[in-house]
Amino acid sequence: MKTHAPGAAGTIMLAAVIGTACGGGGRASTASTSTSRPTFQPAASPSVATPTPLPDSGVIPPGTYVTNFQPKLTFTAGSPGWEVDVDTPGWVGMEFPLSGSILGTFGIVRVAKIVDPSHPGKLINPPKDLVGWIAKLPGLKVISPPTPVTVGGIAGKEVDVLIGPKDVGVGPIPGSSDVGDGFPQKAAVRVIVVIVDGRDVQISFAPDEAGSKHFDVAAGSAKELIDSITWG
Repeated sequence: MKTHAPGAAGTIMLAAVIGTACGGGGRASTASTSTSRPTFQPAASPSVATPTPLPDSGVIPPGTYVTNFQPKLTFTAGSPGWEVDVDTPGWVGMEFPLSGSILGTFGIVRVAKIVDPSHPGKLINPPKDLVGWIAKLPGLKVISPPTPVTVGGIAGKEVDVLIGPKDVGVGPIPGSSDVGDGFPQKAAVRVIVVIVDGRDVQISFAPDEAGSKHFDVAAGSAKELIDSITWG
C-alpha cells in the first residue's frame, strides 16, 4: 500500500412610535398628548452565507465550503492560497502556502481500518484511542505527547510526531485503492483524531519538507481552518 502524506501533494440584529396632538380654535386649549402602545418589530434574522461546494481541485478563495466528506464537514478558509487536491467521502486533501516555495500539506481521512503492525498485510478495526496507537507506531518519534483538543465542538486528542527515514502507514483510505493513509518520511506531523457519529476522523498536517523548521508556521495556518470546522 502506497502511503499518503497529510495532504495530497505530500503522498482541511424597537421601535416605539409616540404621537402628539394640539387643540386649535380661538381660545387657548390644553395640549393633549396621546401615546400609542409601543409596537415591537421582530428582529431581522442575520443573513448566513450558504457554504460553497468545495471543488475537486484547484486554488480556492477565502470563504466557507462544504465538502463531500462523510461525516458531513464544513470549514472556512480565512486566508488565500489554499489549494484542493482531492475531495471525496473518505478523504479531503489540500495544500497551503508557508514560506517561499515551502507548502503545508493538510489531510482529513475517515479511518475505517488500520494496519496490524504484528501481521503485515492484515487490517483491523481502529482502537478506542487511535491517537495513542499512532504515537506508538514503529518508525516515528513523539515530539509532543497526546493532549486533549476540540474540533467542531467534539473532544479528541492530538499528538506531534517526527517521522523517521521511511514513510509510516496507518491504513487504507476509504474509496481509494492506489494510496493509503500515512505520513511521509522525515516530516514533522500533527495528528488529530475525533470521533464523529461513531467514526474516527483523522486530521493531520505537515510542512512539505524534511524536519520541523516550518512546523510552527504550518500549525498557525492550519489552526485557523481547523477551528472553523463544523460537523453535520
